[in-house]
Amino acid sequence: MITVAGEAVIDFVDEGGGRYRAHPGGSAANVAVGLARLGVPCSILARVSTDALGGQLASHLAGNGVSLRDVVRAAEPTTLALASLDGAGQAAYSFYFQGTADWQWRRDELPGALAPDVTALHAGSLTLAVAPGARVVEDLLAAERARGRVTISFAPNIRPHL
Repeated sequence: MITVAGEAVIDFVDEGGGRYRAHPGGSAANVAVGLARLGVPCSILARVSTDALGGQLASHLAGNGVSLRDVVRAAEPTTLALASLDGAGQAAYSFYFQGTADWQWRRDELPGALAPDVTALHAGSLTLAVAPGARVVEDLLAAERARGRVTISFAPNIRPHL
């Protein structure tokens, strides 16, 4: 089992005419879905909102074979990203993440140790960069590294303006 720690966000993609379509996304969620689609047993360690968009994220993850056993359902709203193309055809993003579910980790929400069936822990992207939860997730990685039982990887796909 690979556990993926990180964010699960809703990407609103500009379809033109002032219309946006919601798509489940986020670095960690995308990695977990990709692993599951390849037949790799995986779980996601994420804070997913109890709001309607969080429900959409949970359904998307579970529907693609990602185990939700490590999900913490959170009262804070879902993180949003707006994506569109500018006049030059370059992607432009706006993030709405202040006070949202993904970044509010508390020590008591994370396991003291990963489940025995976990062989690898992957942490992604903004989860390791956005306070206040970044330090808590970093501490989990350090503890698992010290245990020496799982392979640890991370993807530093960090947006500088965040």
